[in-house]
Amino acid sequence: TLSSSSAASDVYKRQAEKNADFAEQVLQIKMMIYSQAKDYAGMGKVLTKMAESDDGMTLNAVAWNAFEMLSQMDKPSPELLKGAIAAGEKAVKLMPESGAILDTLAHLVHMAGDLDRAIELQSKAVKCEDGDQEEVKEFLEELKKEKASKK
Repeated sequence: TLSSSSAASDVYKRQAEKNADFAEQVLQIKMMIYSQAKDYAGMGKVLTKMAESDDGMTLNAVAWNAFEMLSQMDKPSPELLKGAIAAGEKAVKLMPESGAILDTLAHLVHMAGDLDRAIELQSKAVKCEDGDQEEVKEFLEELKKEKASKK
């Protein structure tokens, strides 16, 4: 019934205010449910909400998972891509020296059609110590080749 759903919502809000980990876990459960249902717009909204997190590694993980899902789609979900970029942008803000996180955001903005920004991000990722540097360098070369072919 409506009243029990509203009561559950109130309990959730009180718990989430007291315990940030609880709120994070609920968002991750929502992501799994939306993923199972292939509700990419719902996933995009949850990712946008998750972008309020201060855990750069978690944000990067969910953004990369979204990228992998988007890569499997014939026509990537714009809502999911937008949410993944929001999570990736926040992760970069929190951990600007992480090559792995810069690499994730570069993949997402490239998918969104912003080749110049992808090259800029990937060029920074190559200079970082973490991440799979071979793959990071390879992706930068792919981006540069794509840019050269458009001239």
